[in-house]
Amino acid sequence: TRERDGTMIEDSIEDDEAPFAFARRPCRCCAPLGAPLVVGDDAASSQIDVVVWDSHCHVTAGAVPKNYVGIVQAVDEADWLRVARVCRDPNLRPGFGVHPWQAHLVTDEDLAGGLAARLRAALEAHPRAIVGEIGLCKCAKNVRGPKPQREAGWARQAEVFRAQLGVAAALGRPASIHAVKAAGPLRAALEEAAAGVGGGPTTLSVALHSFSGSAEHVRQLLGVEREAGPSKRLSGGSSPLRIYFGFSHTINVAMEVSSSSSSASRTKKHLDALEAAIRAVPGDRVLVESDVSEAPGSAAAATRRAVDLVARARGWSAEETARRTSDNARAWLLDDLC
Repeated sequence: TRERDGTMIEDSIEDDEAPFAFARRPCRCCAPLGAPLVVGDDAASSQIDVVVWDSHCHVTAGAVPKNYVGIVQAVDEADWLRVARVCRDPNLRPGFGVHPWQAHLVTDEDLAGGLAARLRAALEAHPRAIVGEIGLCKCAKNVRGPKPQREAGWARQAEVFRAQLGVAAALGRPASIHAVKAAGPLRAALEEAAAGVGGGPTTLSVALHSFSGSAEHVRQLLGVEREAGPSKRLSGGSSPLRIYFGFSHTINVAMEVSSSSSSASRTKKHLDALEAAIRAVPGDRVLVESDVSEAPGSAAAATRRAVDLVARARGWSAEETARRTSDNARAWLLDDLC
């Protein structure tokens, strides 16, 4: 997909094309690519009549349930049109970006300004759109192989990520970030991008989706936000950087438990660490998500499982968790458009 005069140009992408169809085998750190991990809606939170905000999904076309709002993320530039079409529903909001798994498809010419210019044009044509899915992933296929190949792949990921994060900072758009085994480079990129926040009352508001770090990683990242410091460019002297942490049952729980290598003791250790990380996040920075690439009904069910996950870790009721995370999602998005 390319843009001309700020308008999306249609091509042959079909509405129901799976956004992760390019991948052959699933990675335990990333969105599930095989059989759905969610069957039905047996989450405890399914019994409450409260809207849930899915801060990160890749839903395909389909009926959008009531009480569900989804932020639909693209995985590469060719996926932007599909996302824009799906998000014709007012309860779905688009995200445009290039996933780190696809960073190797970005050319030197793109990095010289083409990608950033097209991303900016797409965002300006869609005022409700965020930047996503973008990020850094050391599990990706494009950072495997001989050392020179790994280093080149990682360098390209970093360049693509920084270019897109720079656009988010310049336009004051929220971003959804995939970060796996990249704590140090992520912190450096956030510090750099926060320094480049555009003039006026803007904030770089980012969500770290399906956050897989520890409680200590949470504290370190919040430290980056504090160190960004109050900025005289922002109203009230607030920080130019705001970090949110998203959690999904799909990735944070189901993929770990379903792994053939996960013993009972390893699973318990993982879940204990996950709950500790959730508790380490300030109450106004927790998000829930599905991270599924299925129909909206499946995404809604998966999001409610995430609500239950956070509720157990925090000692909140399902209804309180849904309300808190919905408020947090609106704050992350910097408005109340959905």
